[in-house]
Order: sequence, then structure tokens, then C-alpha cells
Amino acid sequence: MKNRKRNLAIFFSCIIAIIIGAISFIVINYSGTEHIKDKTKYEKVFLNASWSYNYSDIEELTESSDLIALIDVKSENLSSELQAGIPMSTYTARVSESVYGCENGENVDIVMTGGITNNKLYEIKDDPLMNEGDQYLIFATKNYDGTYTILSGSQGRFSFENGKISSLNESNEQVKKYNEFSNIHVKAENKTNFINKIKEFLR
Repeated sequence: MKNRKRNLAIFFSCIIAIIIGAISFIVINYSGTEHIKDKTKYEKVFLNASWSYNYSDIEELTESSDLIALIDVKSENLSSELQAGIPMSTYTARVSESVYGCENGENVDIVMTGGITNNKLYEIKDDPLMNEGDQYLIFATKNYDGTYTILSGSQGRFSFENGKISSLNESNEQVKKYNEFSNIHVKAENKTNFINKIKEFLR
């Protein structure tokens, strides 16, 4: 009888340990990200960035890219975990039109500097964080873990609205204010014409 009770005690202890382990796994893996619908409720803190390179034109962006695509931002995980003291966040986007290095309908993960920590929203002032539902044409490089980083912050990200492509320093007031020295300025160019121009550079 004692052995039976002891075996039952060991069995239930193992079950409890498994449950606690599973709960710990969930907490560890999901406490570092936040699914945010409304960023306006957070105090915004600007980060400064010194981009390593200022691309001269669309041709140079094209030649430096591992992926070029028109994307729809589907989800955002705004990290509260810090890397070298800076929050980094990941966006999942669907490729609505592939130009280079991907397939239509493919999902890609895009890493950006910024996130939410201590109830504050951190972002680079000339490279604002994206939002769910945004549409962009991006020029990106592939990271070792399979994620992507947009080239030179906002320089490699173009807004797509009403069939028109614009660089963010023309379409976004915040970027227009803080990224006046970019070599690339595109204002309301026809999407098809713009993509055809990129394809010419790829030949």
C-alpha cells in the first residue's frame, strides 16, 4: 500500500512538474512581445540612427536587395525585450506582388528597430514602425535566421496608396522632417511603371 501511495505521489508530482514547465515555457516565449492595435496610447520616444549607407538611386537599391516586393503587413509583434539596450520588433507581411527573391502569397518576417518597453513606444525618428494593414514596396536584405531587414531604414521602404508609389520622405510627414538628406525622392509614381523600372535593373 505504501509503495502504491508513493508511486501515485511520484506520478502526480511529475504531472504537476510538466504543467508548471509548460506554463513557464509559454510565459518565457510570449511575455516579450505585445500585439498592439493602438500605438497612440503610448508615449513616443525617438531613437537616433546613423545609417551605414545612403543609396544613390533605385538602381543601387535594386542591386543590393535579396528581396523586392509589394507587401501587406499582416501582424506585428512589438518586442519589450532589449538587444544591446534597444527593442527590436518583428512584422509578418504577405507578398502581394513579387518583384525579386520571393513568391506571390509568401509570408515574410521583417525585423525593425523599435518596440514597447516601460509603457513607452520607441522608434527611429526617420524610420517609423509599420502598422497592420499598411502596404509598402520594400527593398530588403536577408538575415542569417531567414528574416529580412529593409535597406537603410526608410530609404528602402516605399508607401503604396491608390496605385501610387512614394518614398517615405515624400509621403510620411515624420520621415519628411527627419530624413531630408536621402538621395532618393519618389512622389506618387504609377506602381506598374515603377516596378517595370526595377525589373529593367534586374536584367
